[in-house]
Amino acid sequence: MDNKNFNPENLDTLSIFELRNLGRQLGVYSPTLYKKQELIDQIMQIINGDIAPHIRKTNQGRPPKSLISTPDIMEAFINKAGNNRKNYDYKSPMEFSYESVANYNADYKTKNFKQVLDQSDDSTVNGIVEIINSNLGFLHVDFIKSLSNGIYISPTLINKYNLRSGDVVTAKTNNLLKETSVADVLSVNQQNLKVDFECLEPVIPNKQIKFDDMPKDALITPVYYGQRILITSSEQSLNDQYINSLIKSAQNNEDAKIVYFGIDQPPEYITILNQYKNIETYCLQFSLSFEVRIRVATLVLEYCKRLCEQGKNVILFFNGLEKLVEAYSMLFQSQNNTSQISVNNYNLSNVYFSKAVYAIKKYFASGRSLKDFSLTIFAGIVIDENVNEDRIIKKELKSIASENLKIPSI
Repeated sequence: MDNKNFNPENLDTLSIFELRNLGRQLGVYSPTLYKKQELIDQIMQIINGDIAPHIRKTNQGRPPKSLISTPDIMEAFINKAGNNRKNYDYKSPMEFSYESVANYNADYKTKNFKQVLDQSDDSTVNGIVEIINSNLGFLHVDFIKSLSNGIYISPTLINKYNLRSGDVVTAKTNNLLKETSVADVLSVNQQNLKVDFECLEPVIPNKQIKFDDMPKDALITPVYYGQRILITSSEQSLNDQYINSLIKSAQNNEDAKIVYFGIDQPPEYITILNQYKNIETYCLQFSLSFEVRIRVATLVLEYCKRLCEQGKNVILFFNGLEKLVEAYSMLFQSQNNTSQISVNNYNLSNVYFSKAVYAIKKYFASGRSLKDFSLTIFAGIVIDENVNEDRIIKKELKSIASENLKIPSI
């Protein structure tokens, strides 16, 4: 055979993993210790007979990583008559054909990739993106039912398409080894818009929201797109009834998108809300961990922001804000691994409670009016005026609320 094409220049076209596999089978001792150029030099010295190949005496040690490459690359260029490396005369140059190596490897890759594609289960799904710590992503088809069933999104796709939490994505998935992941992103938010909600300048709200068939004394003043409305009462049922009447009256605003998010809502209440038009309902049921409540609440808010960036006026009704305070308090306490200190209904220290109040205050402050779109937030919260912590929550939220609606007890 003619080995003139088997030279350092041609070896340099191989990847480091292919070179290591080749080195192992040629007899390079511990090929993972060498850099690429050093490994090429070792291979060429064995080929030219300058050094003796290393012969493994046992099969101990970890096997090489599984790669899409030829199972035995030696078969491509070593004479079949001398199939045992122990019988080679390493002092005389071996005969190789680089073309045969490349052709064999390419043919194996083609067959292997075809086999992988045949076994894959490709499908197209629509869902909402959740980004954790800037580089871990999941595509949730139904995040209310379970956050654990999210489809994995690689950091490469996150950076390529600049994905953010709340993005509505149409993606192509594959199912290899019973693990589903996103193979490619087909569309983001149905448009090629990259407007950052947080970077836009808020303006004074000037467009009124229409409420049909609402009692005259139900709303003290007109409500405008982009305002933050705080709804307080002493009982959860009062908040439920009032917010239900608001949604029913606001559903005819064709230029608005209504999103409802509630924590620990009764099943029949959810059924009533689903009968209204132009509304998306997200409700968390009972016995969910505080991490799930925070993740879902954050994801719903980010989803509303992405809708706003598409030029829509979004009205978010959040019912059960006091439960989010408790969830944040438990989160901050668990991060510090301290014993619980009873503070009325929250069972937490004042430090964690203060951080939790700041977190929901920041959440509530996301409501704003922008030049071409707006995010209006109606936040319902149950307040006991005899509890000091409840008074603190009400005071902090009232400081950034456009209007405070107190529902009297029946």
